[in-house]
Amino acid sequence: MDLIRISDVQKTYKTGTVALYDIDLTISKGDFVFIIGASGSGKSTLIKMLYREEKPDKGSIIIGGVNVAKLKNRKVYILRRKLGVVFQDFKLLPKLTVFENVAFAMEVFAVDKKKIQKRVMEVLELVGLKGKVRQYPNQLSGGEQQRLCIARAIVNNPKLLICDEPTGNLDPDTSMGIMKVLDDINKMGTTIVMTTHNRDIVNKMQKRVIVLEEGKIVKEVSIMKFFRNIRRYFRDAMKSVIRNFSLSLASISCIAITLIVVGISIVLSYNVENMTDSIKKDVTMVVFLKSDTTEDEVKDIQKKITNMGNIEEIKFKSKKEYAEETKERDEVFSFIVDNWTDETNPLLDSFLIKVKEVEEIKNTASSIKKIDKVELVNYGEDMVDQLITVFDVIRKVSIGAVVALILVTAFLIANTIKLAIFSRKTEIEIMRLVGASNISIKIPFIIEGSFIGILGSIIPIILMIYGYTSLYNYFDGKLFGSSLAMLIEPYPFIYLSSLLLLGIGIVVGMFGSYSAVKKYLKI
Repeated sequence: MDLIRISDVQKTYKTGTVALYDIDLTISKGDFVFIIGASGSGKSTLIKMLYREEKPDKGSIIIGGVNVAKLKNRKVYILRRKLGVVFQDFKLLPKLTVFENVAFAMEVFAVDKKKIQKRVMEVLELVGLKGKVRQYPNQLSGGEQQRLCIARAIVNNPKLLICDEPTGNLDPDTSMGIMKVLDDINKMGTTIVMTTHNRDIVNKMQKRVIVLEEGKIVKEVSIMKFFRNIRRYFRDAMKSVIRNFSLSLASISCIAITLIVVGISIVLSYNVENMTDSIKKDVTMVVFLKSDTTEDEVKDIQKKITNMGNIEEIKFKSKKEYAEETKERDEVFSFIVDNWTDETNPLLDSFLIKVKEVEEIKNTASSIKKIDKVELVNYGEDMVDQLITVFDVIRKVSIGAVVALILVTAFLIANTIKLAIFSRKTEIEIMRLVGASNISIKIPFIIEGSFIGILGSIIPIILMIYGYTSLYNYFDGKLFGSSLAMLIEPYPFIYLSSLLLLGIGIVVGMFGSYSAVKKYLKI
């Protein structure tokens, strides 16, 4: 929501000097806005209009719904009660103590003394002057006097704090201390409008900036400027890749080669994991029941097993079903089984069980063995234990290999890019000498690094998509014709893996460029 709306404001002094011309500006509640410009640019005039020290010749200045430009003189005090003003020359009362200077701003409003005492101590603590309440302004340093001025300005909880060059007469360290106080006040919800000549403060604070020149707003540092800068950074990065093609090609080749190796490792790792999972799913536990087990007891045993936490699937298989399967083997078995009756059938009823976690199958088998009427539990114990061990080793080795390759890739690519950037050290030094900021130097290199990462990822991604799809089709999804060695279906696996390679290329390219510019060249 807008707190301040300035529309078509103009101001010309009697001398003929145009102070402000065609000013349009909105400031929202909670904003922290810097107004900067050379001496005579009109920033002080604009600030004074906010607290009605000056009136515009034309236009409107609406603060909190009130048109300040049309406010009658006898009502100006109502406006100023809602504002706080911090002056460059402090405007402190020399014969009053620190406490009394702040309290004075509340006494003119006839506030109760107890409330004054409490509130004054609160704001003095906020600005770091709680221990100097009995001192006089001439006993304070310049920075402390400015803090006192800030305390006086905020003691009545203003919605808007206006600061006219509050750090103009202070040293850099003291100035940053004052800015820290103002930033804390802003974070509490107070809108701050501040004029300054200090570019370092503006750059460090990273707030909204309005630039005045000869009474006009010539520039506003905003999100639009951000996007324009990003577009310029991309353009510069592309030109740099072309201008330094041989070095860029070396970096791209390094990325491509290492990402091909990483891609192969990723494909192998995921497929090994898939195969081990398939083998695990085929592990079946057979629970044989004693021959005298009744139907009710079978149901009871099935219920007990089902309620165990590690059971994925349970299926009952009677001894008659086993007998029918035996008959189908050959004529001799068929003849033998045909002579069996229910009483003479030596086979046992059983449950066929699939477990959720093969690693826990031993504990599950032990629990089932304890159930009454269970004759035998068989799951190929020795073989399964060996498989579990092998699976764990394969998983750890494959994951370790992928991680190690990614780290090696990052190291190789980063150092290749560092060499490329080091060869352009002179170019960077010249950029600094002509006044380019550190961030404006770094960003094009970071974008260039990401672009090199994208180019270096193209060949590995194409090889991965085409190569894996061809491999899958050639083997019909099964290595060695075995259902236990099933390959992962290409889609969407191959696309996700390609995105991973692209991400690695971009991140490593950006990291290599950033670290080279920031640390290696000490920018």
